[in-house]
Amino acid sequence: MDVLILSSRREDNPYGDTDETYVFPRSYLPRFEPLTRGEPMLALIYEPRRGGGRQEYVAWGMLAGAPVPRTDGQYEVRYDGKLVPLPRPCPLTDATGRPFEVRLQVAPRRRWGSVLQGQSVRPATLMEAAGILTSGGLLMTSDMSGMSSERTVELVRRSVRDRGFRGQVLSAYAFRCAVTGFAAPASEARALLDAAHLRPVAAAGGDHVRNGLALSAGVHRLFDEGLVAFGYEGGQVRLEVSSVLETLTLDGQGGHLRLETGMALLLPADPRAWPDPDALAWHRSRVFRR
Repeated sequence: MDVLILSSRREDNPYGDTDETYVFPRSYLPRFEPLTRGEPMLALIYEPRRGGGRQEYVAWGMLAGAPVPRTDGQYEVRYDGKLVPLPRPCPLTDATGRPFEVRLQVAPRRRWGSVLQGQSVRPATLMEAAGILTSGGLLMTSDMSGMSSERTVELVRRSVRDRGFRGQVLSAYAFRCAVTGFAAPASEARALLDAAHLRPVAAAGGDHVRNGLALSAGVHRLFDEGLVAFGYEGGQVRLEVSSVLETLTLDGQGGHLRLETGMALLLPADPRAWPDPDALAWHRSRVFRR
């Protein structure tokens, strides 16, 4: 997995960057070459000091599409979903004052500004990314302790993939279960809601938002066991309950939830994040118990 550090001002942005897209001039086009080969890239967002920025790494995201030319002569790449803020902004250096980026480690501090000049899009290694993501709170320090470089790289890949998929799916569904409508604040929803793969990664399913659904834990288990399935009908995604269960009622102190065939799911506001019909069909043909 290739890594890019992208400079972007999060406030008062003059370049047209958003939480969904990054804009850059043609001169940086070669650095996005893996995207043209269909290989996703990890992007770390760095907020420079100029213009009142914080001089910190502030967010991350996955790039998953070739750059597209704009009418103003610039190019644009799109994140797979939206940028995900780091749990805490990460400065240029670790607690010992050592820079995370190797290019800065070989230069005196007074020259760091000139080293980064003209490097708004710059490559980084997965080891550099590991340091930034750990300092930013995405990876735990205990996870990294005593690890070989190979295991560290694999941990970054796995953590970015898992957390990226979960964050993108829950965000797309506004932190709400697509079936029950159960919702929670973003800070709590990641512990209370699941991002369910429609087609598992082990069965050639991808870690992209259209291969996922935000589901409460109980519904997720029913889905994985093939006791419920989903499919498009009349422009909506609807629930089908297995004959094993017929009409399922979940009773509790506050009332009950009735799951019935034909119920429409609560889908993201952006149709680009709606479930992939092929992934839904795969689950219905391979997992669902009719």
